[in-house]
Amino acid sequence: MNMTKSADSIVTNIIRYSASHYYRQFLGIFTAIIRPKLLSPELYGLWNLLKLIQNYGTYTHLGARTSMRYQIPFHESRKEDKQIQLIAGTTFKGSLWLTIFFAALIAGISFKPGLSVEAKTGLLSFSIVVLLLWYYGYVTSLLKSYQNFKLISASNYIYFTAIFICSVVFIYFWGIYGAYLSVIMPLIIVIFYLRLKYTQPISNNFQKEILFELIKKGFPIVLFNVAALLISTSDRFIVAYFLGNEQLGYYGIAIMCMGFLMNTPGASREVIEPKMMQSFGKNSAEDGINKYFLKPLINSAYLMPFLIGIVFFMLPLVIPLILPKYIAGILPSQIIVIGSYALALSYTVRGIVIAKGWQVQASGLMFIALSINILLNIIFIKTGFGITGVAVASSTSFFILLVLLLVFVSIKDTSISEKLKSVFLSLCYPFPLMLFIILLLEYCDKYIAQNALIIALVKLLIFCLIYLILFIVTRNKHTVIDLFTMRKS
Repeated sequence: MNMTKSADSIVTNIIRYSASHYYRQFLGIFTAIIRPKLLSPELYGLWNLLKLIQNYGTYTHLGARTSMRYQIPFHESRKEDKQIQLIAGTTFKGSLWLTIFFAALIAGISFKPGLSVEAKTGLLSFSIVVLLLWYYGYVTSLLKSYQNFKLISASNYIYFTAIFICSVVFIYFWGIYGAYLSVIMPLIIVIFYLRLKYTQPISNNFQKEILFELIKKGFPIVLFNVAALLISTSDRFIVAYFLGNEQLGYYGIAIMCMGFLMNTPGASREVIEPKMMQSFGKNSAEDGINKYFLKPLINSAYLMPFLIGIVFFMLPLVIPLILPKYIAGILPSQIIVIGSYALALSYTVRGIVIAKGWQVQASGLMFIALSINILLNIIFIKTGFGITGVAVASSTSFFILLVLLLVFVSIKDTSISEKLKSVFLSLCYPFPLMLFIILLLEYCDKYIAQNALIIALVKLLIFCLIYLILFIVTRNKHTVIDLFTMRKS
């Protein structure tokens, strides 16, 4: 009886938590469109640059919070309440000091001479955001440690709804300053909600030895994730530095499209990685590799080209209609979404790297890909290709990253190498087929019709039909076709 209740609780938590993230993705589409529509390209570029502070600010705990999530359930199973309180208190205070240092650094940069008022205000605003994110992230991690996904999911709905409403209202009335406020206010609202609902007192215990131990265990994961974040975001720094915020604003359309496409592999990674770790601990390594590495890798290899093709052909149709100021961003966006194929597959490979504990060694490869990314970006900009060259450089680095990671895991584990060889053809041809169809349709579009709307719709229809036929013909190699059945949906 207890086992049934436990299983039901796990299933309920997964459904509830996943639903809140799908809700975020749904609202995120509209929120992402609102910002460039209400801001000029230059201010939208500034926004994309400053928003990176929030992305990197989530890692100021240096891995302490990550370790806490795994340590608390372990000690809870052994009824070691004092140790739990010590870990929770140490993480609370230790991560707070680290975050204060980072926030102070950001605030200090705002006083640099020559910065515009919008940039100064943005830096000060995001220094506040970093502090708010610290508390929100800490409580959320604590709730995950205790498997309280009901409260996390409820807070997600409140937070994402507040982001959407605040973005619409504040940006409409106050422009870029409203955009800053639309990040701060939702955090205040969700923190207030969590304070009302989560009434457990936070421990004041602190031991620096425990903090160092938590960081020691969690830092390899953080280092690996930061390296991955740098690869996918370094292009924004380079565009801002060499080409200015206006060009970064146009490039922001590419960032928006890639973010939309990476939602699916990102959500899959959140679900698969813990299961992969659990599988390696309880079952044979071979079962874990097959179920949580090869199968998701093949599914991504088939599904991502389909999603990429849809976005590729919709961009020339949608952007002129809803964001006419950002037409210059269409071509870079089409290039970067093609590169997102490799980034999506690398997410799956990263999963097995973390599950096997190979993060430190693999981080070196990540920084190699990052260095190549930066070098290619600068070369293409210097040779006059602008943001289109940046998109080509970034997409190239994504493929280099994927190849490096695949070679790495193959060298580390010969069984993985053998399994990759057995599915090599299945992994390889969906992407070249996508490229061939795209190039063919782009070449033939002048023979389809003269109306741009009809051209875009016909190309989109032909592409979808070809790929749906491919899914059916190759259904024994993947499970992507299950996504299109009513029962699975």
